[in-house]
Amino acid sequence: MKITRRQLRKIIQEMAWDPKSSPYAHPDHVATYAGETPRSVRRSQEYQDFLDDEKNSGELRALGLQSYETAEREKQIVRNYHEANSEEIKKFHAELQKPSELARVTCLHSIEYEGMVSERKSETIRDWVGKFGTSGRDQLSTVMFPGNATELYKYFSGGFRQWSGNNVEQIMYTTSLIMSGYPAMMNYGDMMTQTLTALHPDLVKFQAGSGVSKSTGTTPDISNFEEFLQKNIISEETVLDNWAIKGVHYSLNLDASFLSGGREDFINAKKRKLNSLISECESLGLPLWVTYVEENKTVRAA
Repeated sequence: MKITRRQLRKIIQEMAWDPKSSPYAHPDHVATYAGETPRSVRRSQEYQDFLDDEKNSGELRALGLQSYETAEREKQIVRNYHEANSEEIKKFHAELQKPSELARVTCLHSIEYEGMVSERKSETIRDWVGKFGTSGRDQLSTVMFPGNATELYKYFSGGFRQWSGNNVEQIMYTTSLIMSGYPAMMNYGDMMTQTLTALHPDLVKFQAGSGVSKSTGTTPDISNFEEFLQKNIISEETVLDNWAIKGVHYSLNLDASFLSGGREDFINAKKRKLNSLISECESLGLPLWVTYVEENKTVRAA
């Protein structure tokens, strides 16, 4: 999928929304904390303190509740990042458009991801596709690996330099989508960007014309394609714009040595999960790549 100059301008020039302009507080736990209803809590001191407290910066960004000034400052960081590294970013974009077995970088998005303010989104690929589609304009957080789909097994055998972040762990032990798209931000660590499923509905409406964009408080630290490959370190968060699903990845780990009993049930459940995924991917027309952990290989299964 190509990205036009106009679309790129929207990615990095979207004006910020001011949460204090909304007649409703969000999320519900802010109202609960303040002891009032979501409608009335907007003018409460507790809600104002929540929005103004710098200690809440990560949560405020995830919820899309940053002040206008902070949001504009962070969007300028993204603008500067693109202006300084546009040619290198295009190299990542071009590579991500290639088939999964040929691309030198691979982006995975877990359908079961649970974050600071997000809950598990779905149980099956079909559920996820039914809710979000097979492509979209809203920016999506992924984990980016320096290798193609057939090399993902190296994560378990030490071929990749390890990155001990929570995002990578969840990606590799849950069902994940292999994504293409335009990398709006690429970082070795988690940037604590906005969580789409937890955003204030007024922010979603505000950016509906161009799709919800994310931001970061620090300049993303991945800006050179060949250097990323040479370092061989996984990106904890790469944000994709104009994304599309290229395939599915699943890690089959049948090691039950940590169990005191029920090993056979554990192994059978894993195999049933794989068979279900194969049927699901075949019906959806999505390639399925499976990492057989004990065998140190990643192969196409559907």
